[in-house]
Amino acid sequence: MSEAPPENQSSIPLPQGVMLVDYLGQDRVWSSSNGNMKISDMDEVYRRRACDWLLRNAEGLLQMLNMEEYMNAEKEPDLGHKLRMADRRPYSWIRRTPLFLRLSQGIPPELLRRQGGR
Repeated sequence: MSEAPPENQSSIPLPQGVMLVDYLGQDRVWSSSNGNMKISDMDEVYRRRACDWLLRNAEGLLQMLNMEEYMNAEKEPDLGHKLRMADRRPYSWIRRTPLFLRLSQGIPPELLRRQGGR
């Protein structure tokens, strides 16, 4: 049985040089304070708690992602891009990332926490 991610963990310890957009866009590895683990090696409880962590932290992750995109833009984003960034809904957005989709595979939806009334 895999050790579950801590409830109070407040950030994903990304491997050095990995951007948040790349981490959330992959579906092979979960990173935690215990190190990196292949998702295929995680049991259902660990994967469900990882999903819960992503849902609890969706707003902050989205803010970090928006900042990452803004900081790495080659030019000042136009107003339309800024509005699209601001309009993302964190809970539905995080549920569509490849990382969340892979972690939640095979877990009954009713076992995943509903965050923010969504």
